[in-house]
Amino acid sequence: MRKSTFLAGLVVVGALLSSGSAMGWNPPVLRSLASGDQAVPPVVYEISPLGYTLPGAGAPSGPSEGFVGEKLTFKAKGYDPLEAHEYQFDWGDGTRGSWRSKDRQSHAYDRPGTFEVRARERCPLGLFDTGWSKPRKVKIQTAADAAYMLTVSSRPVTGIAIGGSAPGQTNYIAPVRKETAVTLSAPALVTVKKAQHTFQHWVLGGVPQPAGQAALAFDMDGPREAEAVYAPVTWALNVRSSPMAGVPIAGVPAGLTDYSSDVPDHTRVTLTAPPIVHADQAVYGFVEWTGLPKLKGTSLKQRVRIQSDTTLTANYGPIEMAVNYPNGPGIVIERGAKVEVLWDVVNLPRGNPMVVELVKGGTQTWTLSGSKGTKKNRLKWTVGKAIKNTPPYPDGDDYTIRVSALGGAVWAESEEPFAIAGVDSLSVIGPFILEAGTDAPQYACTAHYNFGPDRDVTYEVQWRTDPKEYASIQKKTGRLTTSPVPWGQTCSVTATYGKGEQSVTGSLEISLAPPEE
Repeated sequence: MRKSTFLAGLVVVGALLSSGSAMGWNPPVLRSLASGDQAVPPVVYEISPLGYTLPGAGAPSGPSEGFVGEKLTFKAKGYDPLEAHEYQFDWGDGTRGSWRSKDRQSHAYDRPGTFEVRARERCPLGLFDTGWSKPRKVKIQTAADAAYMLTVSSRPVTGIAIGGSAPGQTNYIAPVRKETAVTLSAPALVTVKKAQHTFQHWVLGGVPQPAGQAALAFDMDGPREAEAVYAPVTWALNVRSSPMAGVPIAGVPAGLTDYSSDVPDHTRVTLTAPPIVHADQAVYGFVEWTGLPKLKGTSLKQRVRIQSDTTLTANYGPIEMAVNYPNGPGIVIERGAKVEVLWDVVNLPRGNPMVVELVKGGTQTWTLSGSKGTKKNRLKWTVGKAIKNTPPYPDGDDYTIRVSALGGAVWAESEEPFAIAGVDSLSVIGPFILEAGTDAPQYACTAHYNFGPDRDVTYEVQWRTDPKEYASIQKKTGRLTTSPVPWGQTCSVTATYGKGEQSVTGSLEISLAPPEE
């Protein structure tokens, strides 16, 4: 039995053993096989079809001339339909290429002369090696003798891959064989340093070529220069403001809203909005930038990379203030009390301090917030405390609180006046017993204010008893608990409120007669 094939190459076949030999295969098995009828692992055969000539007889095909530095490509005359063979070239200049699976290989000579190029083919399993083929002669000249220099450039960007018969990456200079027809092809769109540019036209020898024609053809009848001209892709940048227009935006590109500008692709622009805008007899504060999802909107200054048509809007809102406390009917604040002035403010840009003033009768003012103002929406105020370099404010019922910012451009004031009242006099009342089962009397004091109703004093009261044996148990609260008053003895209880010239005193004299029998 004979197994035939019409293809050359590596073929995997199986064998059935009988009586210690493989039957029916040509060529014979290349290794001994175990005797007996049994299946064996596949055997690799190199099969040569009828009439097939192993490579090596014919010279490689390829150019017969070239110049120094030019890449020349040659092809070995082998036949390997399964692409399993390897090829090696001897370039004739003392160098050889490595064994490779491709029968087409290139080489550039580094000196002029006439060289003989040979090739050989082998089976990677080591079954055959054709030996070196017949030579092909190639004449190598210097570039000056065989070629003209072609200069290819681009503007305003470089590093562009140019295709065609003399390819390269701009800017480059290449020798091209004399009288050769050259074609160059420029890409329509390139990205250089992340910025896109579109092809405009070629300039050949200083002469502009038709716009948009990316393919350029010419003959190398002398040194030639070709330049690919590009233009950056531009995007429309629209800068707006809301709710008003006419806002001056600083940076690049600067302008007065609403305005537009063409910006090259991937350009980083810097825009800064003013914090305060005066419009329609009102004062507006910057709120945020809108237009891109990655904007840090509340910052006045924005740096944005433009990669598409973009609209950025600086948004503003009216600055509004309102005093919350003290503000309302019937408010009387006791001199010496510690209160918290409260107010609300919206759309006031950060970093702008607010001034808090006490106003009497709409004309006299005392600054409560100090020379630097405050950036909070509250202020602790000790009523009646002396203010540096300012005369004291008297008692009165026509006071308001005014909060302002931006040099008074925006402000708010209490809608209703309130009173600041010192104590005019004290009345001590008692004694009375508060706890069942005890005879310890208590005393209280009532303050009579210059403004507002009388009320019990609940703090900052100094008590004194006479005689001292009439010992007090509590001294600094609005009530005093004492020892029982002895029968038939006269005692006095004195309460003092305030300090120094601002203090007032009230007293009560107690004399208990013994009960009648």
